[in-house]
Amino acid sequence: LPDSSAVAVLTKPVDPRTADLTDFRSINETNFAIWAAAYNAEVQVPPQESMYIGKSLTFDATINIQHIEFNSKEAQVTIPEGYFATEAKVQIAAMDDNDTRHAKCVCVKVGDADFADYTSLGKVNFKSIYTPIARFTGNVPVSVAQSNYFTGNVNVSVKVQRLPEHYRQWQLDTFRSIIEAYEKKMAEYNEGSKTSVEVNTNPLFYRQVENTVLRKNCISYLVGQNNLGRKMYSGSNVTDMKPDLTSDMDRYAGLVKFIEQAFEWDLISYNFYPFYWADKNKWQELYQQEVSDPLFRSFLQSGMARVIATVRPGFEEAVMHYMATGQVWNGGEVPVLGDDLYLSIVEELKNPTYYVEEIWETRVPTTLTVIQSGGIALAAVGLPCDCGDTNTGIEYSNAQMGVVIPA
Repeated sequence: LPDSSAVAVLTKPVDPRTADLTDFRSINETNFAIWAAAYNAEVQVPPQESMYIGKSLTFDATINIQHIEFNSKEAQVTIPEGYFATEAKVQIAAMDDNDTRHAKCVCVKVGDADFADYTSLGKVNFKSIYTPIARFTGNVPVSVAQSNYFTGNVNVSVKVQRLPEHYRQWQLDTFRSIIEAYEKKMAEYNEGSKTSVEVNTNPLFYRQVENTVLRKNCISYLVGQNNLGRKMYSGSNVTDMKPDLTSDMDRYAGLVKFIEQAFEWDLISYNFYPFYWADKNKWQELYQQEVSDPLFRSFLQSGMARVIATVRPGFEEAVMHYMATGQVWNGGEVPVLGDDLYLSIVEELKNPTYYVEEIWETRVPTTLTVIQSGGIALAAVGLPCDCGDTNTGIEYSNAQMGVVIPA
């Protein structure tokens, strides 16, 4: 860059509703994070589709050992807000009293589902599979009753599912937060568009940008877009990257050298035409481009541009040859093309029809001032005149000019 001056650049935020967030129903577990990060929106993570809630109960009859030991417990499994119960599973581990005369039982009820284990053997390790239960919300009741067991524990696991209205509420809240964050960014953009001023920006920076873009477009017009930006090297890092030493590389390098040297790109003249010569879909975007430099603003808003690039002296014939054939001419005799117009232009360049009849001297006005009589530059009297010319009849003056310097 010509200097390290800062350039104020305002980027208009994209309205999510014109992209993939047409309404709150478009919010999902994937795209919400992308839009929230784009506008720094404060959002909540989406509620899980399903989860498991557990409860543990223990019983102990050793403090009151009798002919038949018994115990009972009850509890509740709390269901998170926005969820409902769907299934339950029970795990039981207990130690019996080794009395084979009486039946043994550990009975568990979860919601409207019954889980029970009957055995006359010793240690019990009971496991069940998940069993459907009613759609409880808030709490699921759990009760345990046991007979002829000294001690034991019961683990209850309840699977809960997300309510559709709970997910919709998250979509609404997230969509609202993203839109509010976007509107805040848009307000900052609008305010910045009104008050922003590019401070200490060297105008030569803008001229350099204009020159580079127009230069690239002109070269693309001359050589064809497909002939620009060709990869002429191999390798992926510093250690193995090397140029391709091929005939294609030679031709490409010759074209680059010719186009860059044959025209005086640093001296191009250009004129910008308004936005309405561009794609109609871009009119509003182009018209709203704003920058303090008038010429650069015209560049940003332009739909087309007219560029005049002069040919470097000595390249006239080579350029005319390229324009007529598309081939780079590296010197030598001009090839015979059979084109009268082309030959006549070359001859015209060699032998111009105009000539200079006469030369003469001309004096131009000057803004320089000579301070006389005491001045530092000249110590003399009178106004300057051609004192040796006696034919004019004009006598020189003895009037003096001076400068008064305040004390």
